[in-house]
Amino acid sequence: MEKAYEAYASLEEAKCQKDTAKQKELIDEINSWEKKMQDLDISDPFGSNVTTYKKTYDELAIYLAKLVKKLQNSSS
Repeated sequence: MEKAYEAYASLEEAKCQKDTAKQKELIDEINSWEKKMQDLDISDPFGSNVTTYKKTYDELAIYLAKLVKKLQNSSS
């Protein structure tokens, strides 16, 4: 996870330096990591009823708990 943060930071530096070759390299690296990540399509409740908002809240709570657990495990 830390490598991903470093890659995003390096990408911003490469953009500032207008280093297009480095930008492409970092974008390819980031894209390969993102392909390995689980695709989470959390529903958007905008304009829906209260039940849909509650369902989305529950969905977010589950994924946030998983994320916290994952981050805790990766920092150990």
